[in-house]
Amino acid sequence: MKVHRTGMRRLRPGVVALAASLAMIGTSLPAQAAQAQPAPTQPAPTQTADAAAPSVSHLLTNSLQDPLGIGGDAPRLSWQLQADRRGVTQSAYEVHVATSEAGLASPDVWDSGTVESGTSVDVVYDGPALQSQQPYVWSVKVWDDAGRASDWSEPGKFETGILDAGEWQADWIGAPERDLVGPEWTDYTIDFTASDISGALGVYFLAPAPRSGQPSRPVSVMRTPRRSE
Repeated sequence: MKVHRTGMRRLRPGVVALAASLAMIGTSLPAQAAQAQPAPTQPAPTQTADAAAPSVSHLLTNSLQDPLGIGGDAPRLSWQLQADRRGVTQSAYEVHVATSEAGLASPDVWDSGTVESGTSVDVVYDGPALQSQQPYVWSVKVWDDAGRASDWSEPGKFETGILDAGEWQADWIGAPERDLVGPEWTDYTIDFTASDISGALGVYFLAPAPRSGQPSRPVSVMRTPRRSE
């Protein structure tokens, strides 16, 4: 009768060492995994009261940069607010308009005073009537939503055109009467294509007759029709 032995087998020394090594590796994995995890992201530092003051740039008059020959209506002034802080807004502004850059500190045309407003586009000039053919300069200072004031901006410029018809002194170019046209001129009939002349009775082109074999130089003259009574 065969007898079967039961119980644990005696492990060889090499097997015991391998098992112990695996156990040590298994216990060290959680610690290594914890070390491999990235550190939590730190929140961005918030802006403090020491943030830089705003600045002003891109001054426009009637949506144009330094326009010339504007009409006599009150011009519309615009500017852009620049700041390092995100989400900054304008809380107030002050506009100076003068006839020279040297006069901007104590403007001889218009001082808006401090106006509590976030408007920075198409701010209507509210000073005295503009003079004809007069250059003007203007500058603006703003305050942001934290109460910080900017420096005065670099000046913008604009110049009015002729605002009074009585100021025109130019003469019309051409002969005032037909009998003053010399015999060297000859009428021509030509075909042409033009646009935006609705209501005209006619367009005439006159050219001097050739002299000494030289080609003629045509001169175009458009005559404005008189309104019938």
